[in-house]
Amino acid sequence: MAAMIQTKELTKHFGSNHAVNGLSLEVDQGEIYGFLGLNGAGKTTTIRMLLGMIRPDSGSAYVFGQRVDAGSHKLWASVGYMVETPYSYPELTVRENLEIIRRLRGISDRKAIDAIIDKLQLTAYRDRKAGTLSLGNGQRLGLAKAMLHDPQVLILDEPTNGLDPAGIVEVRELLRDLALNHGVTIFISSHILGEVSRLTTRIGIVHQGRLLQETDVKELQHVLRKRLLVQTRDSEAGRKRLLQAGYDVKLTEAGTLMIIDKRAIAHPDQISKLLAYADMPPTLIQVEEEDLEAYFLRMIEAEGGMKG
Repeated sequence: MAAMIQTKELTKHFGSNHAVNGLSLEVDQGEIYGFLGLNGAGKTTTIRMLLGMIRPDSGSAYVFGQRVDAGSHKLWASVGYMVETPYSYPELTVRENLEIIRRLRGISDRKAIDAIIDKLQLTAYRDRKAGTLSLGNGQRLGLAKAMLHDPQVLILDEPTNGLDPAGIVEVRELLRDLALNHGVTIFISSHILGEVSRLTTRIGIVHQGRLLQETDVKELQHVLRKRLLVQTRDSEAGRKRLLQAGYDVKLTEAGTLMIIDKRAIAHPDQISKLLAYADMPPTLIQVEEEDLEAYFLRMIEAEGGMKG
């Protein structure tokens, strides 16, 4: 079975700026793929090429196994998308904006508008002009437009931008339901790393137009660094005792002992016992895991930092 979304050596330059540089990826049916990168990494340019909005200098993009080009109009009947700031007619109401999309999409069921308004918690704003909506509700309207025709592929650029925490959770659950229970393939670009890790099944990290790494979210636990943090009433004495026992210990500026030995991380009770026997019982002992943002920045640093 062909991938639902695929790029092969996709490349786009704007003058001397290599916005996208030889990007190859595949997204299978029912996957939620997180496309992560800093601002300017090439995320939106990639999405615009996936949607046929701009033409690549070289390489190809495919949706449903069909190559995306200027003549591939039939593809978009089953694709929903939201790119950058969702566009609306500001003088028209939420409902009127969606009515335009219903007609453009050739959707005969007029109830589809009420259904998507309800699904995206826009009922209280249905008769409000789009230009008066908050950023978050404008984002909800953009999602409603993308989802009105029940697409089998959703391509979303920063879909939770401007949403409050409750709204982020609602959109997360909605997208997860579409993927798990309806087989919808979802491609999400974002720089909100923690949020993407809670939603997606696979993550691709892009930097300076190149795909640095792809990781299954389930595998993240194996690649995120861990460390054991210990505090005692005499940090220097505690450090010396642990060094004598053969542990690699660093003292942070805050006066906390930091140990990265796998045996200490796996058995913090042994560290606690050792210090207690030396009459230096720990006042704090905890295993701390690198968060996704720190991991992401570490990957970028490994590729030569955040230059250019």
